[in-house]
Amino acid sequence: MRRVILILGAAIAAATVLAACGGEETVVSDSGDPTLELIGAGANVEVTIEVADTSAERRRGLSGRDVLPADQGMLFVNDQDVTVGFQMADTTIPLSLAFISDAGEILHIVDMDPCVSTSCEVYEPPLAYRRALEVNQGAFAQWGLGVGDSVEFSE
Repeated sequence: MRRVILILGAAIAAATVLAACGGEETVVSDSGDPTLELIGAGANVEVTIEVADTSAERRRGLSGRDVLPADQGMLFVNDQDVTVGFQMADTTIPLSLAFISDAGEILHIVDMDPCVSTSCEVYEPPLAYRRALEVNQGAFAQWGLGVGDSVEFSE
């Protein structure tokens, strides 16, 4: 799994320098887990993340779990823009999902309800996206983050 830092509202120049150097930016919590920082008008939140960057990890997501701590989430990383929807099969935790463009813009946020049925709703993105971040339902709103907020990725 790759370790990723997300910074909302940070300078794009820093990402350009890192990309030009070919370096990998990693922020790690005291527990050794990767973290991301969300910064916006109403937010300055550090979230411990799991990174799902293989098809198996993206398919599994947070299914089969009963709890997601308030300061944790899962970042889904794709190598190219995709339009794949999300499904909550075998997921008992209500989640919010932000679809994020390659340029780092939050394109859409959707609240997803648990589903333990064999026929679950598919939450489709309105546009192609590169990454998606799942957190507990309502967390983006509580943090004051929304569609159009910028996201800077340093990988």
